[in-house]
Amino acid sequence: MSDSSRDKDNSPLKVEDPKLQAFLDAFSGEMGRITRLMESFNDRLELQEQKTERHDPNATRRGATTSKEHSRHP
Repeated sequence: MSDSSRDKDNSPLKVEDPKLQAFLDAFSGEMGRITRLMESFNDRLELQEQKTERHDPNATRRGATTSKEHSRHP
């Protein structure tokens, strides 16, 4: 089974060796858990940024320059 055919149907990888299959299943589960944690973290970060912008109208977004930075670099 090639990777491209597996990607199309999004089914988990199946192998003959039961120990290897158990490892792959566990690994897949852990990767799903890590993905959910990262998504949760990103959601909380976005919420925190929205709260900061709401409470501090002068807050700058990431990558934005402040007036002080403009004065340092004429």
